[in-house]
Amino acid sequence: MKILVAGAAGFIGSNLSSHLLQTTAHTVISVDDLSGTPDLDNLQFALGHRNNRHKFYLLNIADSIMLNRLIRIEKPDIIINAARSAQQGVNLNESLYSEACKYKTQLFISLEDTGLTSQNDVKAITLTIGSVFGPRQGPKCEIPKIINSVLNDLVIENLPTEEADFLYIKDLLDAICLLIEADSLASDYHHIGGTICTFENIENYLKLLVGGLPANLIAIDSDMTSSPQILSLGWKVRRPLDQALEHTLQWYNLNKWAFNN
Repeated sequence: MKILVAGAAGFIGSNLSSHLLQTTAHTVISVDDLSGTPDLDNLQFALGHRNNRHKFYLLNIADSIMLNRLIRIEKPDIIINAARSAQQGVNLNESLYSEACKYKTQLFISLEDTGLTSQNDVKAITLTIGSVFGPRQGPKCEIPKIINSVLNDLVIENLPTEEADFLYIKDLLDAICLLIEADSLASDYHHIGGTICTFENIENYLKLLVGGLPANLIAIDSDMTSSPQILSLGWKVRRPLDQALEHTLQWYNLNKWAFNN
């Protein structure tokens, strides 16, 4: 199958494009306009697969004429929107889904809820997800900010005090791949839960790791709160939060340049 990934130079989009190329036989069409000061490492990921199963288009999907031309030329079987839903007054989900309907795309997956519902025999899936994190995430996101503060003995201002549902990037990619391969999907909306924890507990846990001290993370698994159909496909959190955080910490410790992007 041919899969178009919009927002392919972002954190989720670049990981998804790379994951599909590395673990499946699908052809991947990566699309991004590189606006908003994209992470250069994510861009390298998007451009780094130079083979006959990958193309990268520098294109603003808010441009309806260019978007129509792209879909008409490539005729993707699946479209996955990992881009921002609202840009320049245009609902990107609606624009992409409209083109998907014109050219009878088999499946449309959005990573943000904009009220999309299936029509014209083109299945539209909306995924609601928690706070996704992992290596190569932008330094302004909460987990990289915490790691930066821990590694460099900095004070974080305005760290959120509430609990959040944390989902490791690789677990999200597993869920998306299962949806792609599913024979049929009854619901248009699917929630993917990860692990509930506070930012403060994560910060304290990482401080102990960096200090070489025994560390236990106080957290509550929430993967069973995921939509029944996601669970029925065999999905579950495969990377415990403490292990996922440790792996992410190790990556940033080896790639401190990422904090300067």
